[in-house]
Amino acid sequence: MKNLNLIFVIFITILSFTSCNDKDDEIILTSEELMVQNSPWEFTGIELVNIINNGNVDFDKQEFEENLNQSNENVFFVFNADGTASIIEKNPPNPDKIRDWSWEIVNENQLKFYEDGSDEITLFKDLKVTETHLEFVYSNIEVDDNVTAGMKYLLIK
Repeated sequence: MKNLNLIFVIFITILSFTSCNDKDDEIILTSEELMVQNSPWEFTGIELVNIINNGNVDFDKQEFEENLNQSNENVFFVFNADGTASIIEKNPPNPDKIRDWSWEIVNENQLKFYEDGSDEITLFKDLKVTETHLEFVYSNIEVDDNVTAGMKYLLIK
């Protein structure tokens, strides 16, 4: 009987150690929760991806990205839990420019922006979000004569 009690105590002890795993206590946030909790997101740049150049020898990817990124400095994205979002352009000493949108995540990897009362919908693909980085791609944009590409938006917390 003593051996049976000892085996039972050892078994209970082993179970208690395996059930107290720290990884079980980690809270895993959804993409929506990460986007809301880490707002505002600072725009850091656009990177051209999936470039299709149909013979435009004058197109310079680096120059295009630099020009585009310089014109979009001091831009912040704010995502709210109620499905609204704001894109804020800081332009001191002038007042901030704010554009309000609604947003939702579609199919777990697409970000949909739309204005209430409008038929205008913008769908971004390849949504990736962590606690410190947010990125999404707007596909098939004509960026220059005979050149199409995706624009990957890069944001940080």
